[in-house]
Amino acid sequence: MVKSISTAEPVNFLGPSLFFLTGFVYYFFVPPLAFALFQDNDHVLRAERWISLSQYDVYYFLDGVIILVSWIFGSWLGSLIFKSRQPSSLDDVAYRVKSAWMLVAFLFALSVLFLVDAIRGGATFFTGYQDYNILVLGPFATMSFTAIMFRSFFYDKYVRMGFLLIFLMSAAILLGLGSRMLVMISMVVAAVDYYHTHRIKKLTIALLGTFILSVAMVMLAVGVVRDGGDINAESLLGVLFAEPLFTSISSLRYFVVFDGRQALAFPIDYISGFINFIPSIIFPGKIELMEKWSSIAWDYKPFGASALLANLYINFGFLYPFFIISVALHYSYLFSRAKGSRIFRMIYISSLPLLLFYIHREGFVTVVKVMYFNSLLLPITLVYLMKLMDYLKYSDVSSVSRARPS
Repeated sequence: MVKSISTAEPVNFLGPSLFFLTGFVYYFFVPPLAFALFQDNDHVLRAERWISLSQYDVYYFLDGVIILVSWIFGSWLGSLIFKSRQPSSLDDVAYRVKSAWMLVAFLFALSVLFLVDAIRGGATFFTGYQDYNILVLGPFATMSFTAIMFRSFFYDKYVRMGFLLIFLMSAAILLGLGSRMLVMISMVVAAVDYYHTHRIKKLTIALLGTFILSVAMVMLAVGVVRDGGDINAESLLGVLFAEPLFTSISSLRYFVVFDGRQALAFPIDYISGFINFIPSIIFPGKIELMEKWSSIAWDYKPFGASALLANLYINFGFLYPFFIISVALHYSYLFSRAKGSRIFRMIYISSLPLLLFYIHREGFVTVVKVMYFNSLLLPITLVYLMKLMDYLKYSDVSSVSRARPS
């Protein structure tokens, strides 16, 4: 039924537009639909404390059309510019089993240390939002994402299993601490990796679809239990609508708080995302600086999530189409390189959940870090270090061999 392949060239290949457009429809168009069709739903009634259906006006949908056109244009332009399928000099690291096991051991040790630290800090599990602490969640989210990302890079099946175990451990902890989104992101990476590297027949697609739907239902059920409700069709539907609905509030509230759309804006959050790359040891005051910059716009997002439309106007004003085009070009480049390079394939598929979730609901500080650091600089740096270690090891062996008397 399913036949694995062992080359860097995938059997199937999903384009970035599928993920961006799916996420955009869910986060942009579902909220007004929920308002129009489910007025008596508890989540809709809760949202009505902040916004009304009339605020989803013609200008809201005009922005939606502009975003879609900008993405389509950027993707089309990228397909014309980026055609390279050359392999990378780092691709051969994917065959190195010893280096892979060193990374597995390192991630496992870090996960244990993070768990011990969380327990000592008083974290308790499966208590809803009571222990939803980003300082605790962050390290486990990084472990989960890194483990599932490198599982798609290495070829050895036992190494891949080691990374999978680290992911499962981290995912269980994240769910226990009240985070579904961070787990879903890693599971999307795993699902795309499976689809890319297997010859899938129609029955397998049906089974895979059933599995994904089942996982989604479990995640919705976790959300219902976390809110203290009873699991039924209405409550599950409510949680499904709650995510985009409460996120979209930030867009409409932004236009109220800032008295309309800004024509020009300075990309404070976008720049803060790059400042966030700097380690705290080197720049101890970076958190305070970023909080000071971002606090000026906090009133528009009462539920924490920040919708794409609000982020676009806060950072770019009427020039936001250029940002959407740049993101489409970025993914077009990764899409092209991923077809011929193992490491770019890993980077590409680990970046796709950003288009499905993060870019539609997170501030640009987080978006920039995930897009350029977690999904790009971090994996390239780790793979380069593994290649450098192997090079130094073999250089030492060669030096000893040359120095040995005959």
